[in-house]
Amino acid sequence: MRWNAASTLALALMGPGLLGTLAAMPRDDSNAAMELFETAVRPLFAEHCFSCHGQDRQAAGLRLDTRDSFRKGAASGPLVDGNDPARSRLIRAVRHEGPVRMPPAGKLRESEIAVLERWVRWGAPWPDGRSPAPSAGGSFQPTPAQRRFWSFQPIRRPAVPGACGNGLAERRSGSAASGGSAPDAAASRPASADPWTPRGKRASVHAGTSPVNPIDAFILARLREKGLRPAPRADRRTLIRRATFDLLGLPPTPEEVEAFVNDRSANAWGKVVDRLLASPHYGERWARHWLDVVRYCDSLDSRVVGQEADISEAWRYRDWVVNALNSDMPYSDFILYQVAGDIVAETGNDGLRAAPADRADAGTRRVDEGQCARGSPAVQVASGRSAGAHARTGGQRLVSASPRKPLASNHAARPPRATRGSFNPDAIVATGMLAIGNWGNGDADKEKILTDMADDMVDVTGRAFLGLTLSCARCHHHKFDPLSTEDYYGLAGIFFSTHILPKLTPKGQGEVMLRIPLISRAEQARRADLAARTAEAQQRLQVERERRYAAHARTLLPETARYVTAAWESSRPHEPPEAFASSRGLAPYALRQWRDFLGYGDYRVMSTPVRDVLGAAGVHAWKGASDTPSATINTTGEARSLLTFTLPARSVSVHPGPANGVVAAWRSPVSGRIALAGRVADSDPAGGDGVAWIADHRTGGLSRELASGKVPNGGAQELSAGQGAERLARVEVLQGDEVQLLVLPGETHTCDTTTVELRITGPDGRTWDLSRDLAGDPLAGNPHADGFGNSAVWAFYDMAASRRVRKDLPAAGTPLVALLQALESGDRQRVEAAAIDFAAGFKVSDASSPFWIRDVADESALPEIDRVELARLARELEDLRRQAPPPPAYANGAQEGGVPESTHAGIHDVRVHIRGRYDRLGELVPRRFPRILAGDRQPPIREGSGRLQLARWLASSSNPLTARVIVNRLWQHHFGEGIVRTPSNFGFLGDRPSHPELLDWLAAELVNPTADARVCGCAGTRTPQVSPAHRHDPAPMPWSLKRMHRLILLSETYQQSSAGRPETVRADPDNRLFGRMNRRRLEAEPL
Repeated sequence: MRWNAASTLALALMGPGLLGTLAAMPRDDSNAAMELFETAVRPLFAEHCFSCHGQDRQAAGLRLDTRDSFRKGAASGPLVDGNDPARSRLIRAVRHEGPVRMPPAGKLRESEIAVLERWVRWGAPWPDGRSPAPSAGGSFQPTPAQRRFWSFQPIRRPAVPGACGNGLAERRSGSAASGGSAPDAAASRPASADPWTPRGKRASVHAGTSPVNPIDAFILARLREKGLRPAPRADRRTLIRRATFDLLGLPPTPEEVEAFVNDRSANAWGKVVDRLLASPHYGERWARHWLDVVRYCDSLDSRVVGQEADISEAWRYRDWVVNALNSDMPYSDFILYQVAGDIVAETGNDGLRAAPADRADAGTRRVDEGQCARGSPAVQVASGRSAGAHARTGGQRLVSASPRKPLASNHAARPPRATRGSFNPDAIVATGMLAIGNWGNGDADKEKILTDMADDMVDVTGRAFLGLTLSCARCHHHKFDPLSTEDYYGLAGIFFSTHILPKLTPKGQGEVMLRIPLISRAEQARRADLAARTAEAQQRLQVERERRYAAHARTLLPETARYVTAAWESSRPHEPPEAFASSRGLAPYALRQWRDFLGYGDYRVMSTPVRDVLGAAGVHAWKGASDTPSATINTTGEARSLLTFTLPARSVSVHPGPANGVVAAWRSPVSGRIALAGRVADSDPAGGDGVAWIADHRTGGLSRELASGKVPNGGAQELSAGQGAERLARVEVLQGDEVQLLVLPGETHTCDTTTVELRITGPDGRTWDLSRDLAGDPLAGNPHADGFGNSAVWAFYDMAASRRVRKDLPAAGTPLVALLQALESGDRQRVEAAAIDFAAGFKVSDASSPFWIRDVADESALPEIDRVELARLARELEDLRRQAPPPPAYANGAQEGGVPESTHAGIHDVRVHIRGRYDRLGELVPRRFPRILAGDRQPPIREGSGRLQLARWLASSSNPLTARVIVNRLWQHHFGEGIVRTPSNFGFLGDRPSHPELLDWLAAELVNPTADARVCGCAGTRTPQVSPAHRHDPAPMPWSLKRMHRLILLSETYQQSSAGRPETVRADPDNRLFGRMNRRRLEAEPL
């Protein structure tokens, strides 16, 4: 492990305790411990502890805002016991496991406690012993040393070291984007001087006199300073395996290996690299690296947060990254779309133009859109497209690499970069980077959710593009980097003026994620207009239907007595109801509805047999049109376990449907007084919320409730224990009446298998027993087939088809009661007289009337003039509905303006949150960028949230970090570690670059590529060769990542063996000089 002097001095100043703790950690872990404290632990203390244990007040003598006071602890002793959370007073207090419970207002969330436990396990490191810097309003000035820090300096293209004997040393040096002439050519040296080729051996891939790639010149210069030599080249089989895993995450096929091994052409290696870069798997492999950086996940777990609160459309962003990388989208555009894609989605190329301040940079040569559209031929070969294709697509191939559906049916044909007046859905999708957040969805404190969302967007933007831990300045000035709290809230204001939620939900509910339709505003307006016209047409049709239905019902009112009598007559064995109505000049629909109204409607008999349910012999079921409601009979002499429930031996069980009850009915073969007994038991305690039951007596058109009850999940109840059970012992029935036991679903109908027992004792003492009669002997047929003696009186019904209009008799003495009693008597003359009396008072002609048309198919009963007019209105409505386009695709992303209806709705600057608390506000900070990077004289943000201005600044040549950070990430994944070994921290706590000149040269080459660096994959010559494809390419594409990959892979540095020279390994055991290729383990995904 290597420590530089500055790092060691800083740790020494922190104190021996912390130095001892961190010295025991690997470098990355010590950085992680510091970062954990600044980004998670200190904010927790500030939010929950400082008000009682801070500078102004020290309850119980405890102060938690400085390192020394924290380590001192309280009167009872230190808060932390070594590295053991379980023995530490701090952890016991926040877990509320002892007499001291903190915070007293309520326990921390488990995730917050886990942060403190991890911090304690790491030794509770605290960066310094000073009091926190002022949170708001305090003067903040970076020190001269901070201003001179390497990563904050402008990118200057360094001269390629003179060791590059092929003439790649450049005549100029200047800013990253400055122009310049090509380097002078120099005489080639003898082959024996080639430091990359073992003496006496021929190069396995390239043969040359000296490095032809500037990367090799920088690496070789450092090795020569130490008197060291690079490793020999790896063999061809190793090289193709290495490159294929690096670029695709897949092993090469045997055929690909043999083809390369046997290819002796001059550009054999270059062809391999180009083929790999053109593979669609390249985007999948490198998208994973980027998705790790931006904390991507497919889901937040819908089971926990709920479907609407989940990032259900995250996969679109994943696929967008894959496609963007495969098409070699310029990294500047890659940034802009992710930070501000929603803003430029409809503005065309104007949205991508650099800000005026960037174009005015002194000494900066900008490349206009025409130049950007002409990708270099080298890149064109690598990405499998021509310059014309690049100009048409703006650098994005839209064929989805995901097994999931593309964005829309026409998505693949839509260019990703909008021209003026067109719409680019991918720009919306790209803002998914901001929406896939790491914040507490469902937090009861809604205001804190808003601050956490803004912080998450600040954090991901800082880490991903700038390599800075900007969130460390949320509660106080950054402890290590020259970033003030005002810098933080200047950026946070941009994201407070952005929303990824449509609105805040009520307390205790998960936040619903914003789902943005992937259609233009003009298309949204067109659809809204069409929807409004469709709603108007539907309303016109509905109004006309109700008016004409009411008029028709009024014409039938005088016929009430005829329909009542016909409903009663048709309930006896007769021709079908439709034929019965037609033969008497009645409307079939009205007769059908009168039958239902009076209780004569048909039940739906469950008569579809299912033998040997779930493979259990002797267990049979009957169902109707769907799987539930159902009835199951265990005809065996032993209990049978099926799924999560058990059927007792020789038992009958029923299962209601989602909304329909199931009925076990006894059809009385006698007249007289009977008695009922029985039991209802929930057989499946695995889920659901129990069932309800009702015992009914149905006679004629009247259904009367005898008793009722409710069975909890897994429970049971005797009918005699139900409400009204005293009526069960004395029930007067007529032959043909039914006694029904209804089982009804609860709120949750799953796992509602219910064992039912029903025993009927007749006037003469004869008994009918549901279980004995149906399950006592092996069942060979349908229980409704009336072929098994007593079983002939039992039936199972689905209650869906019959409306139980009333549970008991209406008020005595009313015409309806007289009518029902007449119907029950069966006396025709009495029925006709009662029907006339009832009809005289029956005035209902609205939707509750049996004369009201409830089905459009029954409009045939209307007069012709009504049918014609309603048909015309229906056609108008249908024509509008046919014009409706399919629903648009949606994406999780960001939009302008703070969360609607919240305290941050709209566009505005924000105040400093003192110590990170939204309820303690400091001075108002204008939206801006960190001063150490963007300077003190930034133009004010007057338009929009500022995300577009932020994106342009991030992608500008004047930004000292963006290009350095991304080329370092590329290097990291090719060599196992970056030139800077902390890829997301280029600040003072981060590592220093091993090759600062090389890093700057790569960054400058990314922003403003030169023809000099376009090295082809040629071999077998002693001087660098420029392929014909390169000779007429004066303007290679800026910000091309594929071009940088190619540059790295074609270097001799990349092609070294991992078996280094012994003297080099001894002198540089950590391989910080890159004198050999690092050995690397394959990650889980390639495996």
